[in-house]
Amino acid sequence: MMRWRHTSRGLPICIIAILGIAPILGAEEVSRTLSCVLSESLASPKTAQAEVEYARAILSARRAQELPDISVTLSPLAKIQGDDDTRDPQKARITSSMSVSLPFSMTPEQNLRAEAASDRVSLERLRLEESRQEELLRLINLYHGAYLAQQEIQVASMERELARIRLDIEQSRFERGEIRFIDFERVSTSYVEAQASFIKAEGMHHDRVRALAAASGIRAEDLLLLQPPPLVHPENTGVIDTLAGDNPGRVDTGAVSWRIASQRAELQAIEREVHHLPSLARFAQARIGFDYQDHSASISLNPVSRILSLGYTPAGITLVDDGPSRGGGSSSGGDSSDFDWNLNLSVSFSVSLPRISSYDREIAELSAESARLRLLELELEALDRERESVNDLRQALDDQKNSEIALARAKLNHEIVEVQAEAGRSIAADVMAAGVALERATLNLQRAQLQTDRILLSLVPSLGTHLHNTLEGRIEG
Repeated sequence: MMRWRHTSRGLPICIIAILGIAPILGAEEVSRTLSCVLSESLASPKTAQAEVEYARAILSARRAQELPDISVTLSPLAKIQGDDDTRDPQKARITSSMSVSLPFSMTPEQNLRAEAASDRVSLERLRLEESRQEELLRLINLYHGAYLAQQEIQVASMERELARIRLDIEQSRFERGEIRFIDFERVSTSYVEAQASFIKAEGMHHDRVRALAAASGIRAEDLLLLQPPPLVHPENTGVIDTLAGDNPGRVDTGAVSWRIASQRAELQAIEREVHHLPSLARFAQARIGFDYQDHSASISLNPVSRILSLGYTPAGITLVDDGPSRGGGSSSGGDSSDFDWNLNLSVSFSVSLPRISSYDREIAELSAESARLRLLELELEALDRERESVNDLRQALDDQKNSEIALARAKLNHEIVEVQAEAGRSIAADVMAAGVALERATLNLQRAQLQTDRILLSLVPSLGTHLHNTLEGRIEG
């Protein structure tokens, strides 16, 4: 946090008391850390929805990998027969056919749906991880903003007090006729501007605390005093050198954006569809039927639907039988009145006209090519955004170096003024001005450091995952 350099004259203690900072420092025991805010934050609606979609995708994938249910069909039949020259039926019989369908394997279409469902699980997991990372980075950025606004209030308060003291000094000089009115008016304007800056800093702090409270679910009253956030970039100089060094390269974070992953999954689905397009001719069904007297049984295999069917029809119950025996066809295709039993085998094929199939294949291939081009476009856009962020990182590092130089100069000036004050060659206002300049330079460096962190975390979001359990107060000053 901000530190005040004490002098032998004890002026900073008085200034702190005047500015009302002492009560704030006295509330240090209720201050919040970044890791505390991150751990207490509630999941955003977007992340909660992503969790639900991920769970639903898992269930859908499990369902898609299951074979269809076994089905049992029972078909009762009542058959009444008679001749034209009789009014009453000559024959009536009740029977029932039974069949069982046993799926033994998944069809190509079911395999496609299962693979698509598996891809959906990966995509929803990636969407969930991406949502959590976005939420984490948003909370970190909001915490940084609220902390900097908190520090800005302290520095702006010091600058306002310094402007007031200068105004009192210059007013006394003006009343004694030592300076012109235009010089006094310039100092008066500086005080008004310092007062306006302080009010603006208070408003900004209020807005940023409210934004952090809304995003985290923590009461705004509990976020009025924040501890310095830990820095990420000092421990990741290797990553920075790789991204923005003299010989820049890419950092393999293992993370892929959801948009790119979604487009890749779409391309893979289209390619699978092209590969599984049906051939012109294919084996459709094989069936074996067996009849014995009035009993009938059958076994059929359908390679297309991957279903094995078993059927049986018993002789049934004859209610009326007053007519002569007539030949009738059996359920398996034989003539049970001529023979005691019969066995038959049938095989069927399906043939598709090449005209429609060729259209389907060409459409699928063009769709795959369109998906490849869209994927390439998304990857190029991601590279462009990464290059822009790397350039921003270089600029932030340059700003940080300049801030470090400015802070070193402010420290030196403060030490010089302190020595001059001890020698009686500087007044208390000069010491205060040097101290305020030192605090402003310290805040500028903190702002530059956090800006470097924000850009680095946007490039490599995984670097922010450890901030949930990190010692605070490592920000440099």
